[in-house]
Amino acid sequence: MPTTHLKDMQQDINDATLQLETMVQMLRSHALYLRSQKIEHLMMDILLIENQIKSLVLSIQDLKKTTMRITESEQQKILPLTT
Repeated sequence: MPTTHLKDMQQDINDATLQLETMVQMLRSHALYLRSQKIEHLMMDILLIENQIKSLVLSIQDLKKTTMRITESEQQKILPLTT
């Protein structure tokens, strides 16, 4: 796969990661706000939001691992083999 294509993919993944991290921050703030309202019927909404946050955090971790593997792969191509 051409290096430029991998770099573009890596940048796209980084951009998506940043967008997801922003969403996590917004959802955390929203969940904190809902919790502060202490309204019983909002508990299901809060739990749903918190579960979504956990899922997003896992996705972010996976995306970061993917970009790290791309970087490592590219570095292995650049480094000369030593015998």
